[in-house]
Amino acid sequence: DEDGQRTEPAKAASKSDDAPRQLAQAEKEEDESHLARPEGLSGYSDVRDASPSGHVLVARRDSTTFALKVHFDSKAASCQRELRALKALRHGSISSLQGVFQTGSSMYFELAWCAGGTLEAWCKQNMDAGISVDVEPFLRCL
Repeated sequence: DEDGQRTEPAKAASKSDDAPRQLAQAEKEEDESHLARPEGLSGYSDVRDASPSGHVLVARRDSTTFALKVHFDSKAASCQRELRALKALRHGSISSLQGVFQTGSSMYFELAWCAGGTLEAWCKQNMDAGISVDVEPFLRCL
């Protein structure tokens, strides 16, 4: 190698085989760094309940309104599964993950705020509005 030491061929190959994985991991971590909210709830104003259960809050940061979904047990499998799904989803009809932070054992997902209410409430109001036959069974399950 460059500093005159001998490198075993197998070790050299494993180092070069590992490089793409390390690069991909570094790029992934860099891509997700914008999601971190180290200031926690102190970075928000006008925090109030948006749901009766207290699992969703509405809050303002700067001049933007967000939904803060609260998972009271950040280590729960459902919390981690939802976090992975939200990080992976990119669709115009799905509220996107804007940030993530933890206080104590609770994890908060910062999501784009949709002022129109919940999907469940919309479905109840619009159930008889000529919904497609394909969609109706899904909506009746909500």
